[in-house]
Amino acid sequence: MTILLSAIYSCIYAQGFPEEPINGIAFPIGSKVTIKLHATDSAHYDFSIIELKAFNEIVNTQDHDYLFPENGEEDRITFYFCQGTHGDTREEKEKNRRVLLLMKNYSRKVVQYSFEIQQKKMRNSNILQIV
Repeated sequence: MTILLSAIYSCIYAQGFPEEPINGIAFPIGSKVTIKLHATDSAHYDFSIIELKAFNEIVNTQDHDYLFPENGEEDRITFYFCQGTHGDTREEKEKNRRVLLLMKNYSRKVVQYSFEIQQKKMRNSNILQIV
């Protein structure tokens, strides 16, 4: 089941966490999302949303490790879907601006991900979908 956050973004922010396990989610650029893995069998996982909040910082593409604590809770994965750039001058920073998907897997499991980034023409915003 895929949740299209572009339509219900405000509703998800208002819900309590953790959510029931699901197998897909979509969220807009400018988001920090933490999920918890739930094994459905020995090789497959659903996940629940532990944290979903706005993240509008433009990060340095060459120095962003500060976003992730060294040690996180087991079976958690944290994502930042945001903008990043690098450079010394304003012009360099504007030229080097990119959309980033940063993530850290605190699980001991090797997890295979499938991501799709969609551009919504109406709002000129990006949506990230994880399935």
